[in-house]
Amino acid sequence: VEESSLAVSERFFDVAENAHEALINMLDQVAAGQDVEPRPECVRALNQLLDQALDPSATGLVKSDGHRTLSVTELNAATEQLASEAGHTEVAGPDDEIVEIFLEEAVDILDSAGQALQRWLADPENPAPLASLQRDLHTL
Repeated sequence: VEESSLAVSERFFDVAENAHEALINMLDQVAAGQDVEPRPECVRALNQLLDQALDPSATGLVKSDGHRTLSVTELNAATEQLASEAGHTEVAGPDDEIVEIFLEEAVDILDSAGQALQRWLADPENPAPLASLQRDLHTL
């Protein structure tokens, strides 16, 4: 988009937003220690956008600095190589001390959320408990 080689359209923003949301969900899965669900349909949609792109030199808006950039195919091959290398490493189990810290924090947050919920139910017109509850839920 910056090079004016991709057309800025509703489809572009839909594909980009979907891919962005998928990436956020994957990061959430990593943070939660879950298996990451691949989203090949997002990668295909992004690749289709790139396939429709113009060569930046054809637009006349961006000057080449003479450095060679990697193609999408080369990036895919490098990504696959890194993924296969990463698959051979052993993943250590959770650290008991860290798990204990997270569980203590979770209990504290749940207590705080419970109190905020009770305050909000007692006085639904008061937005302060709701803001506190939202903050606690976001933290969880």
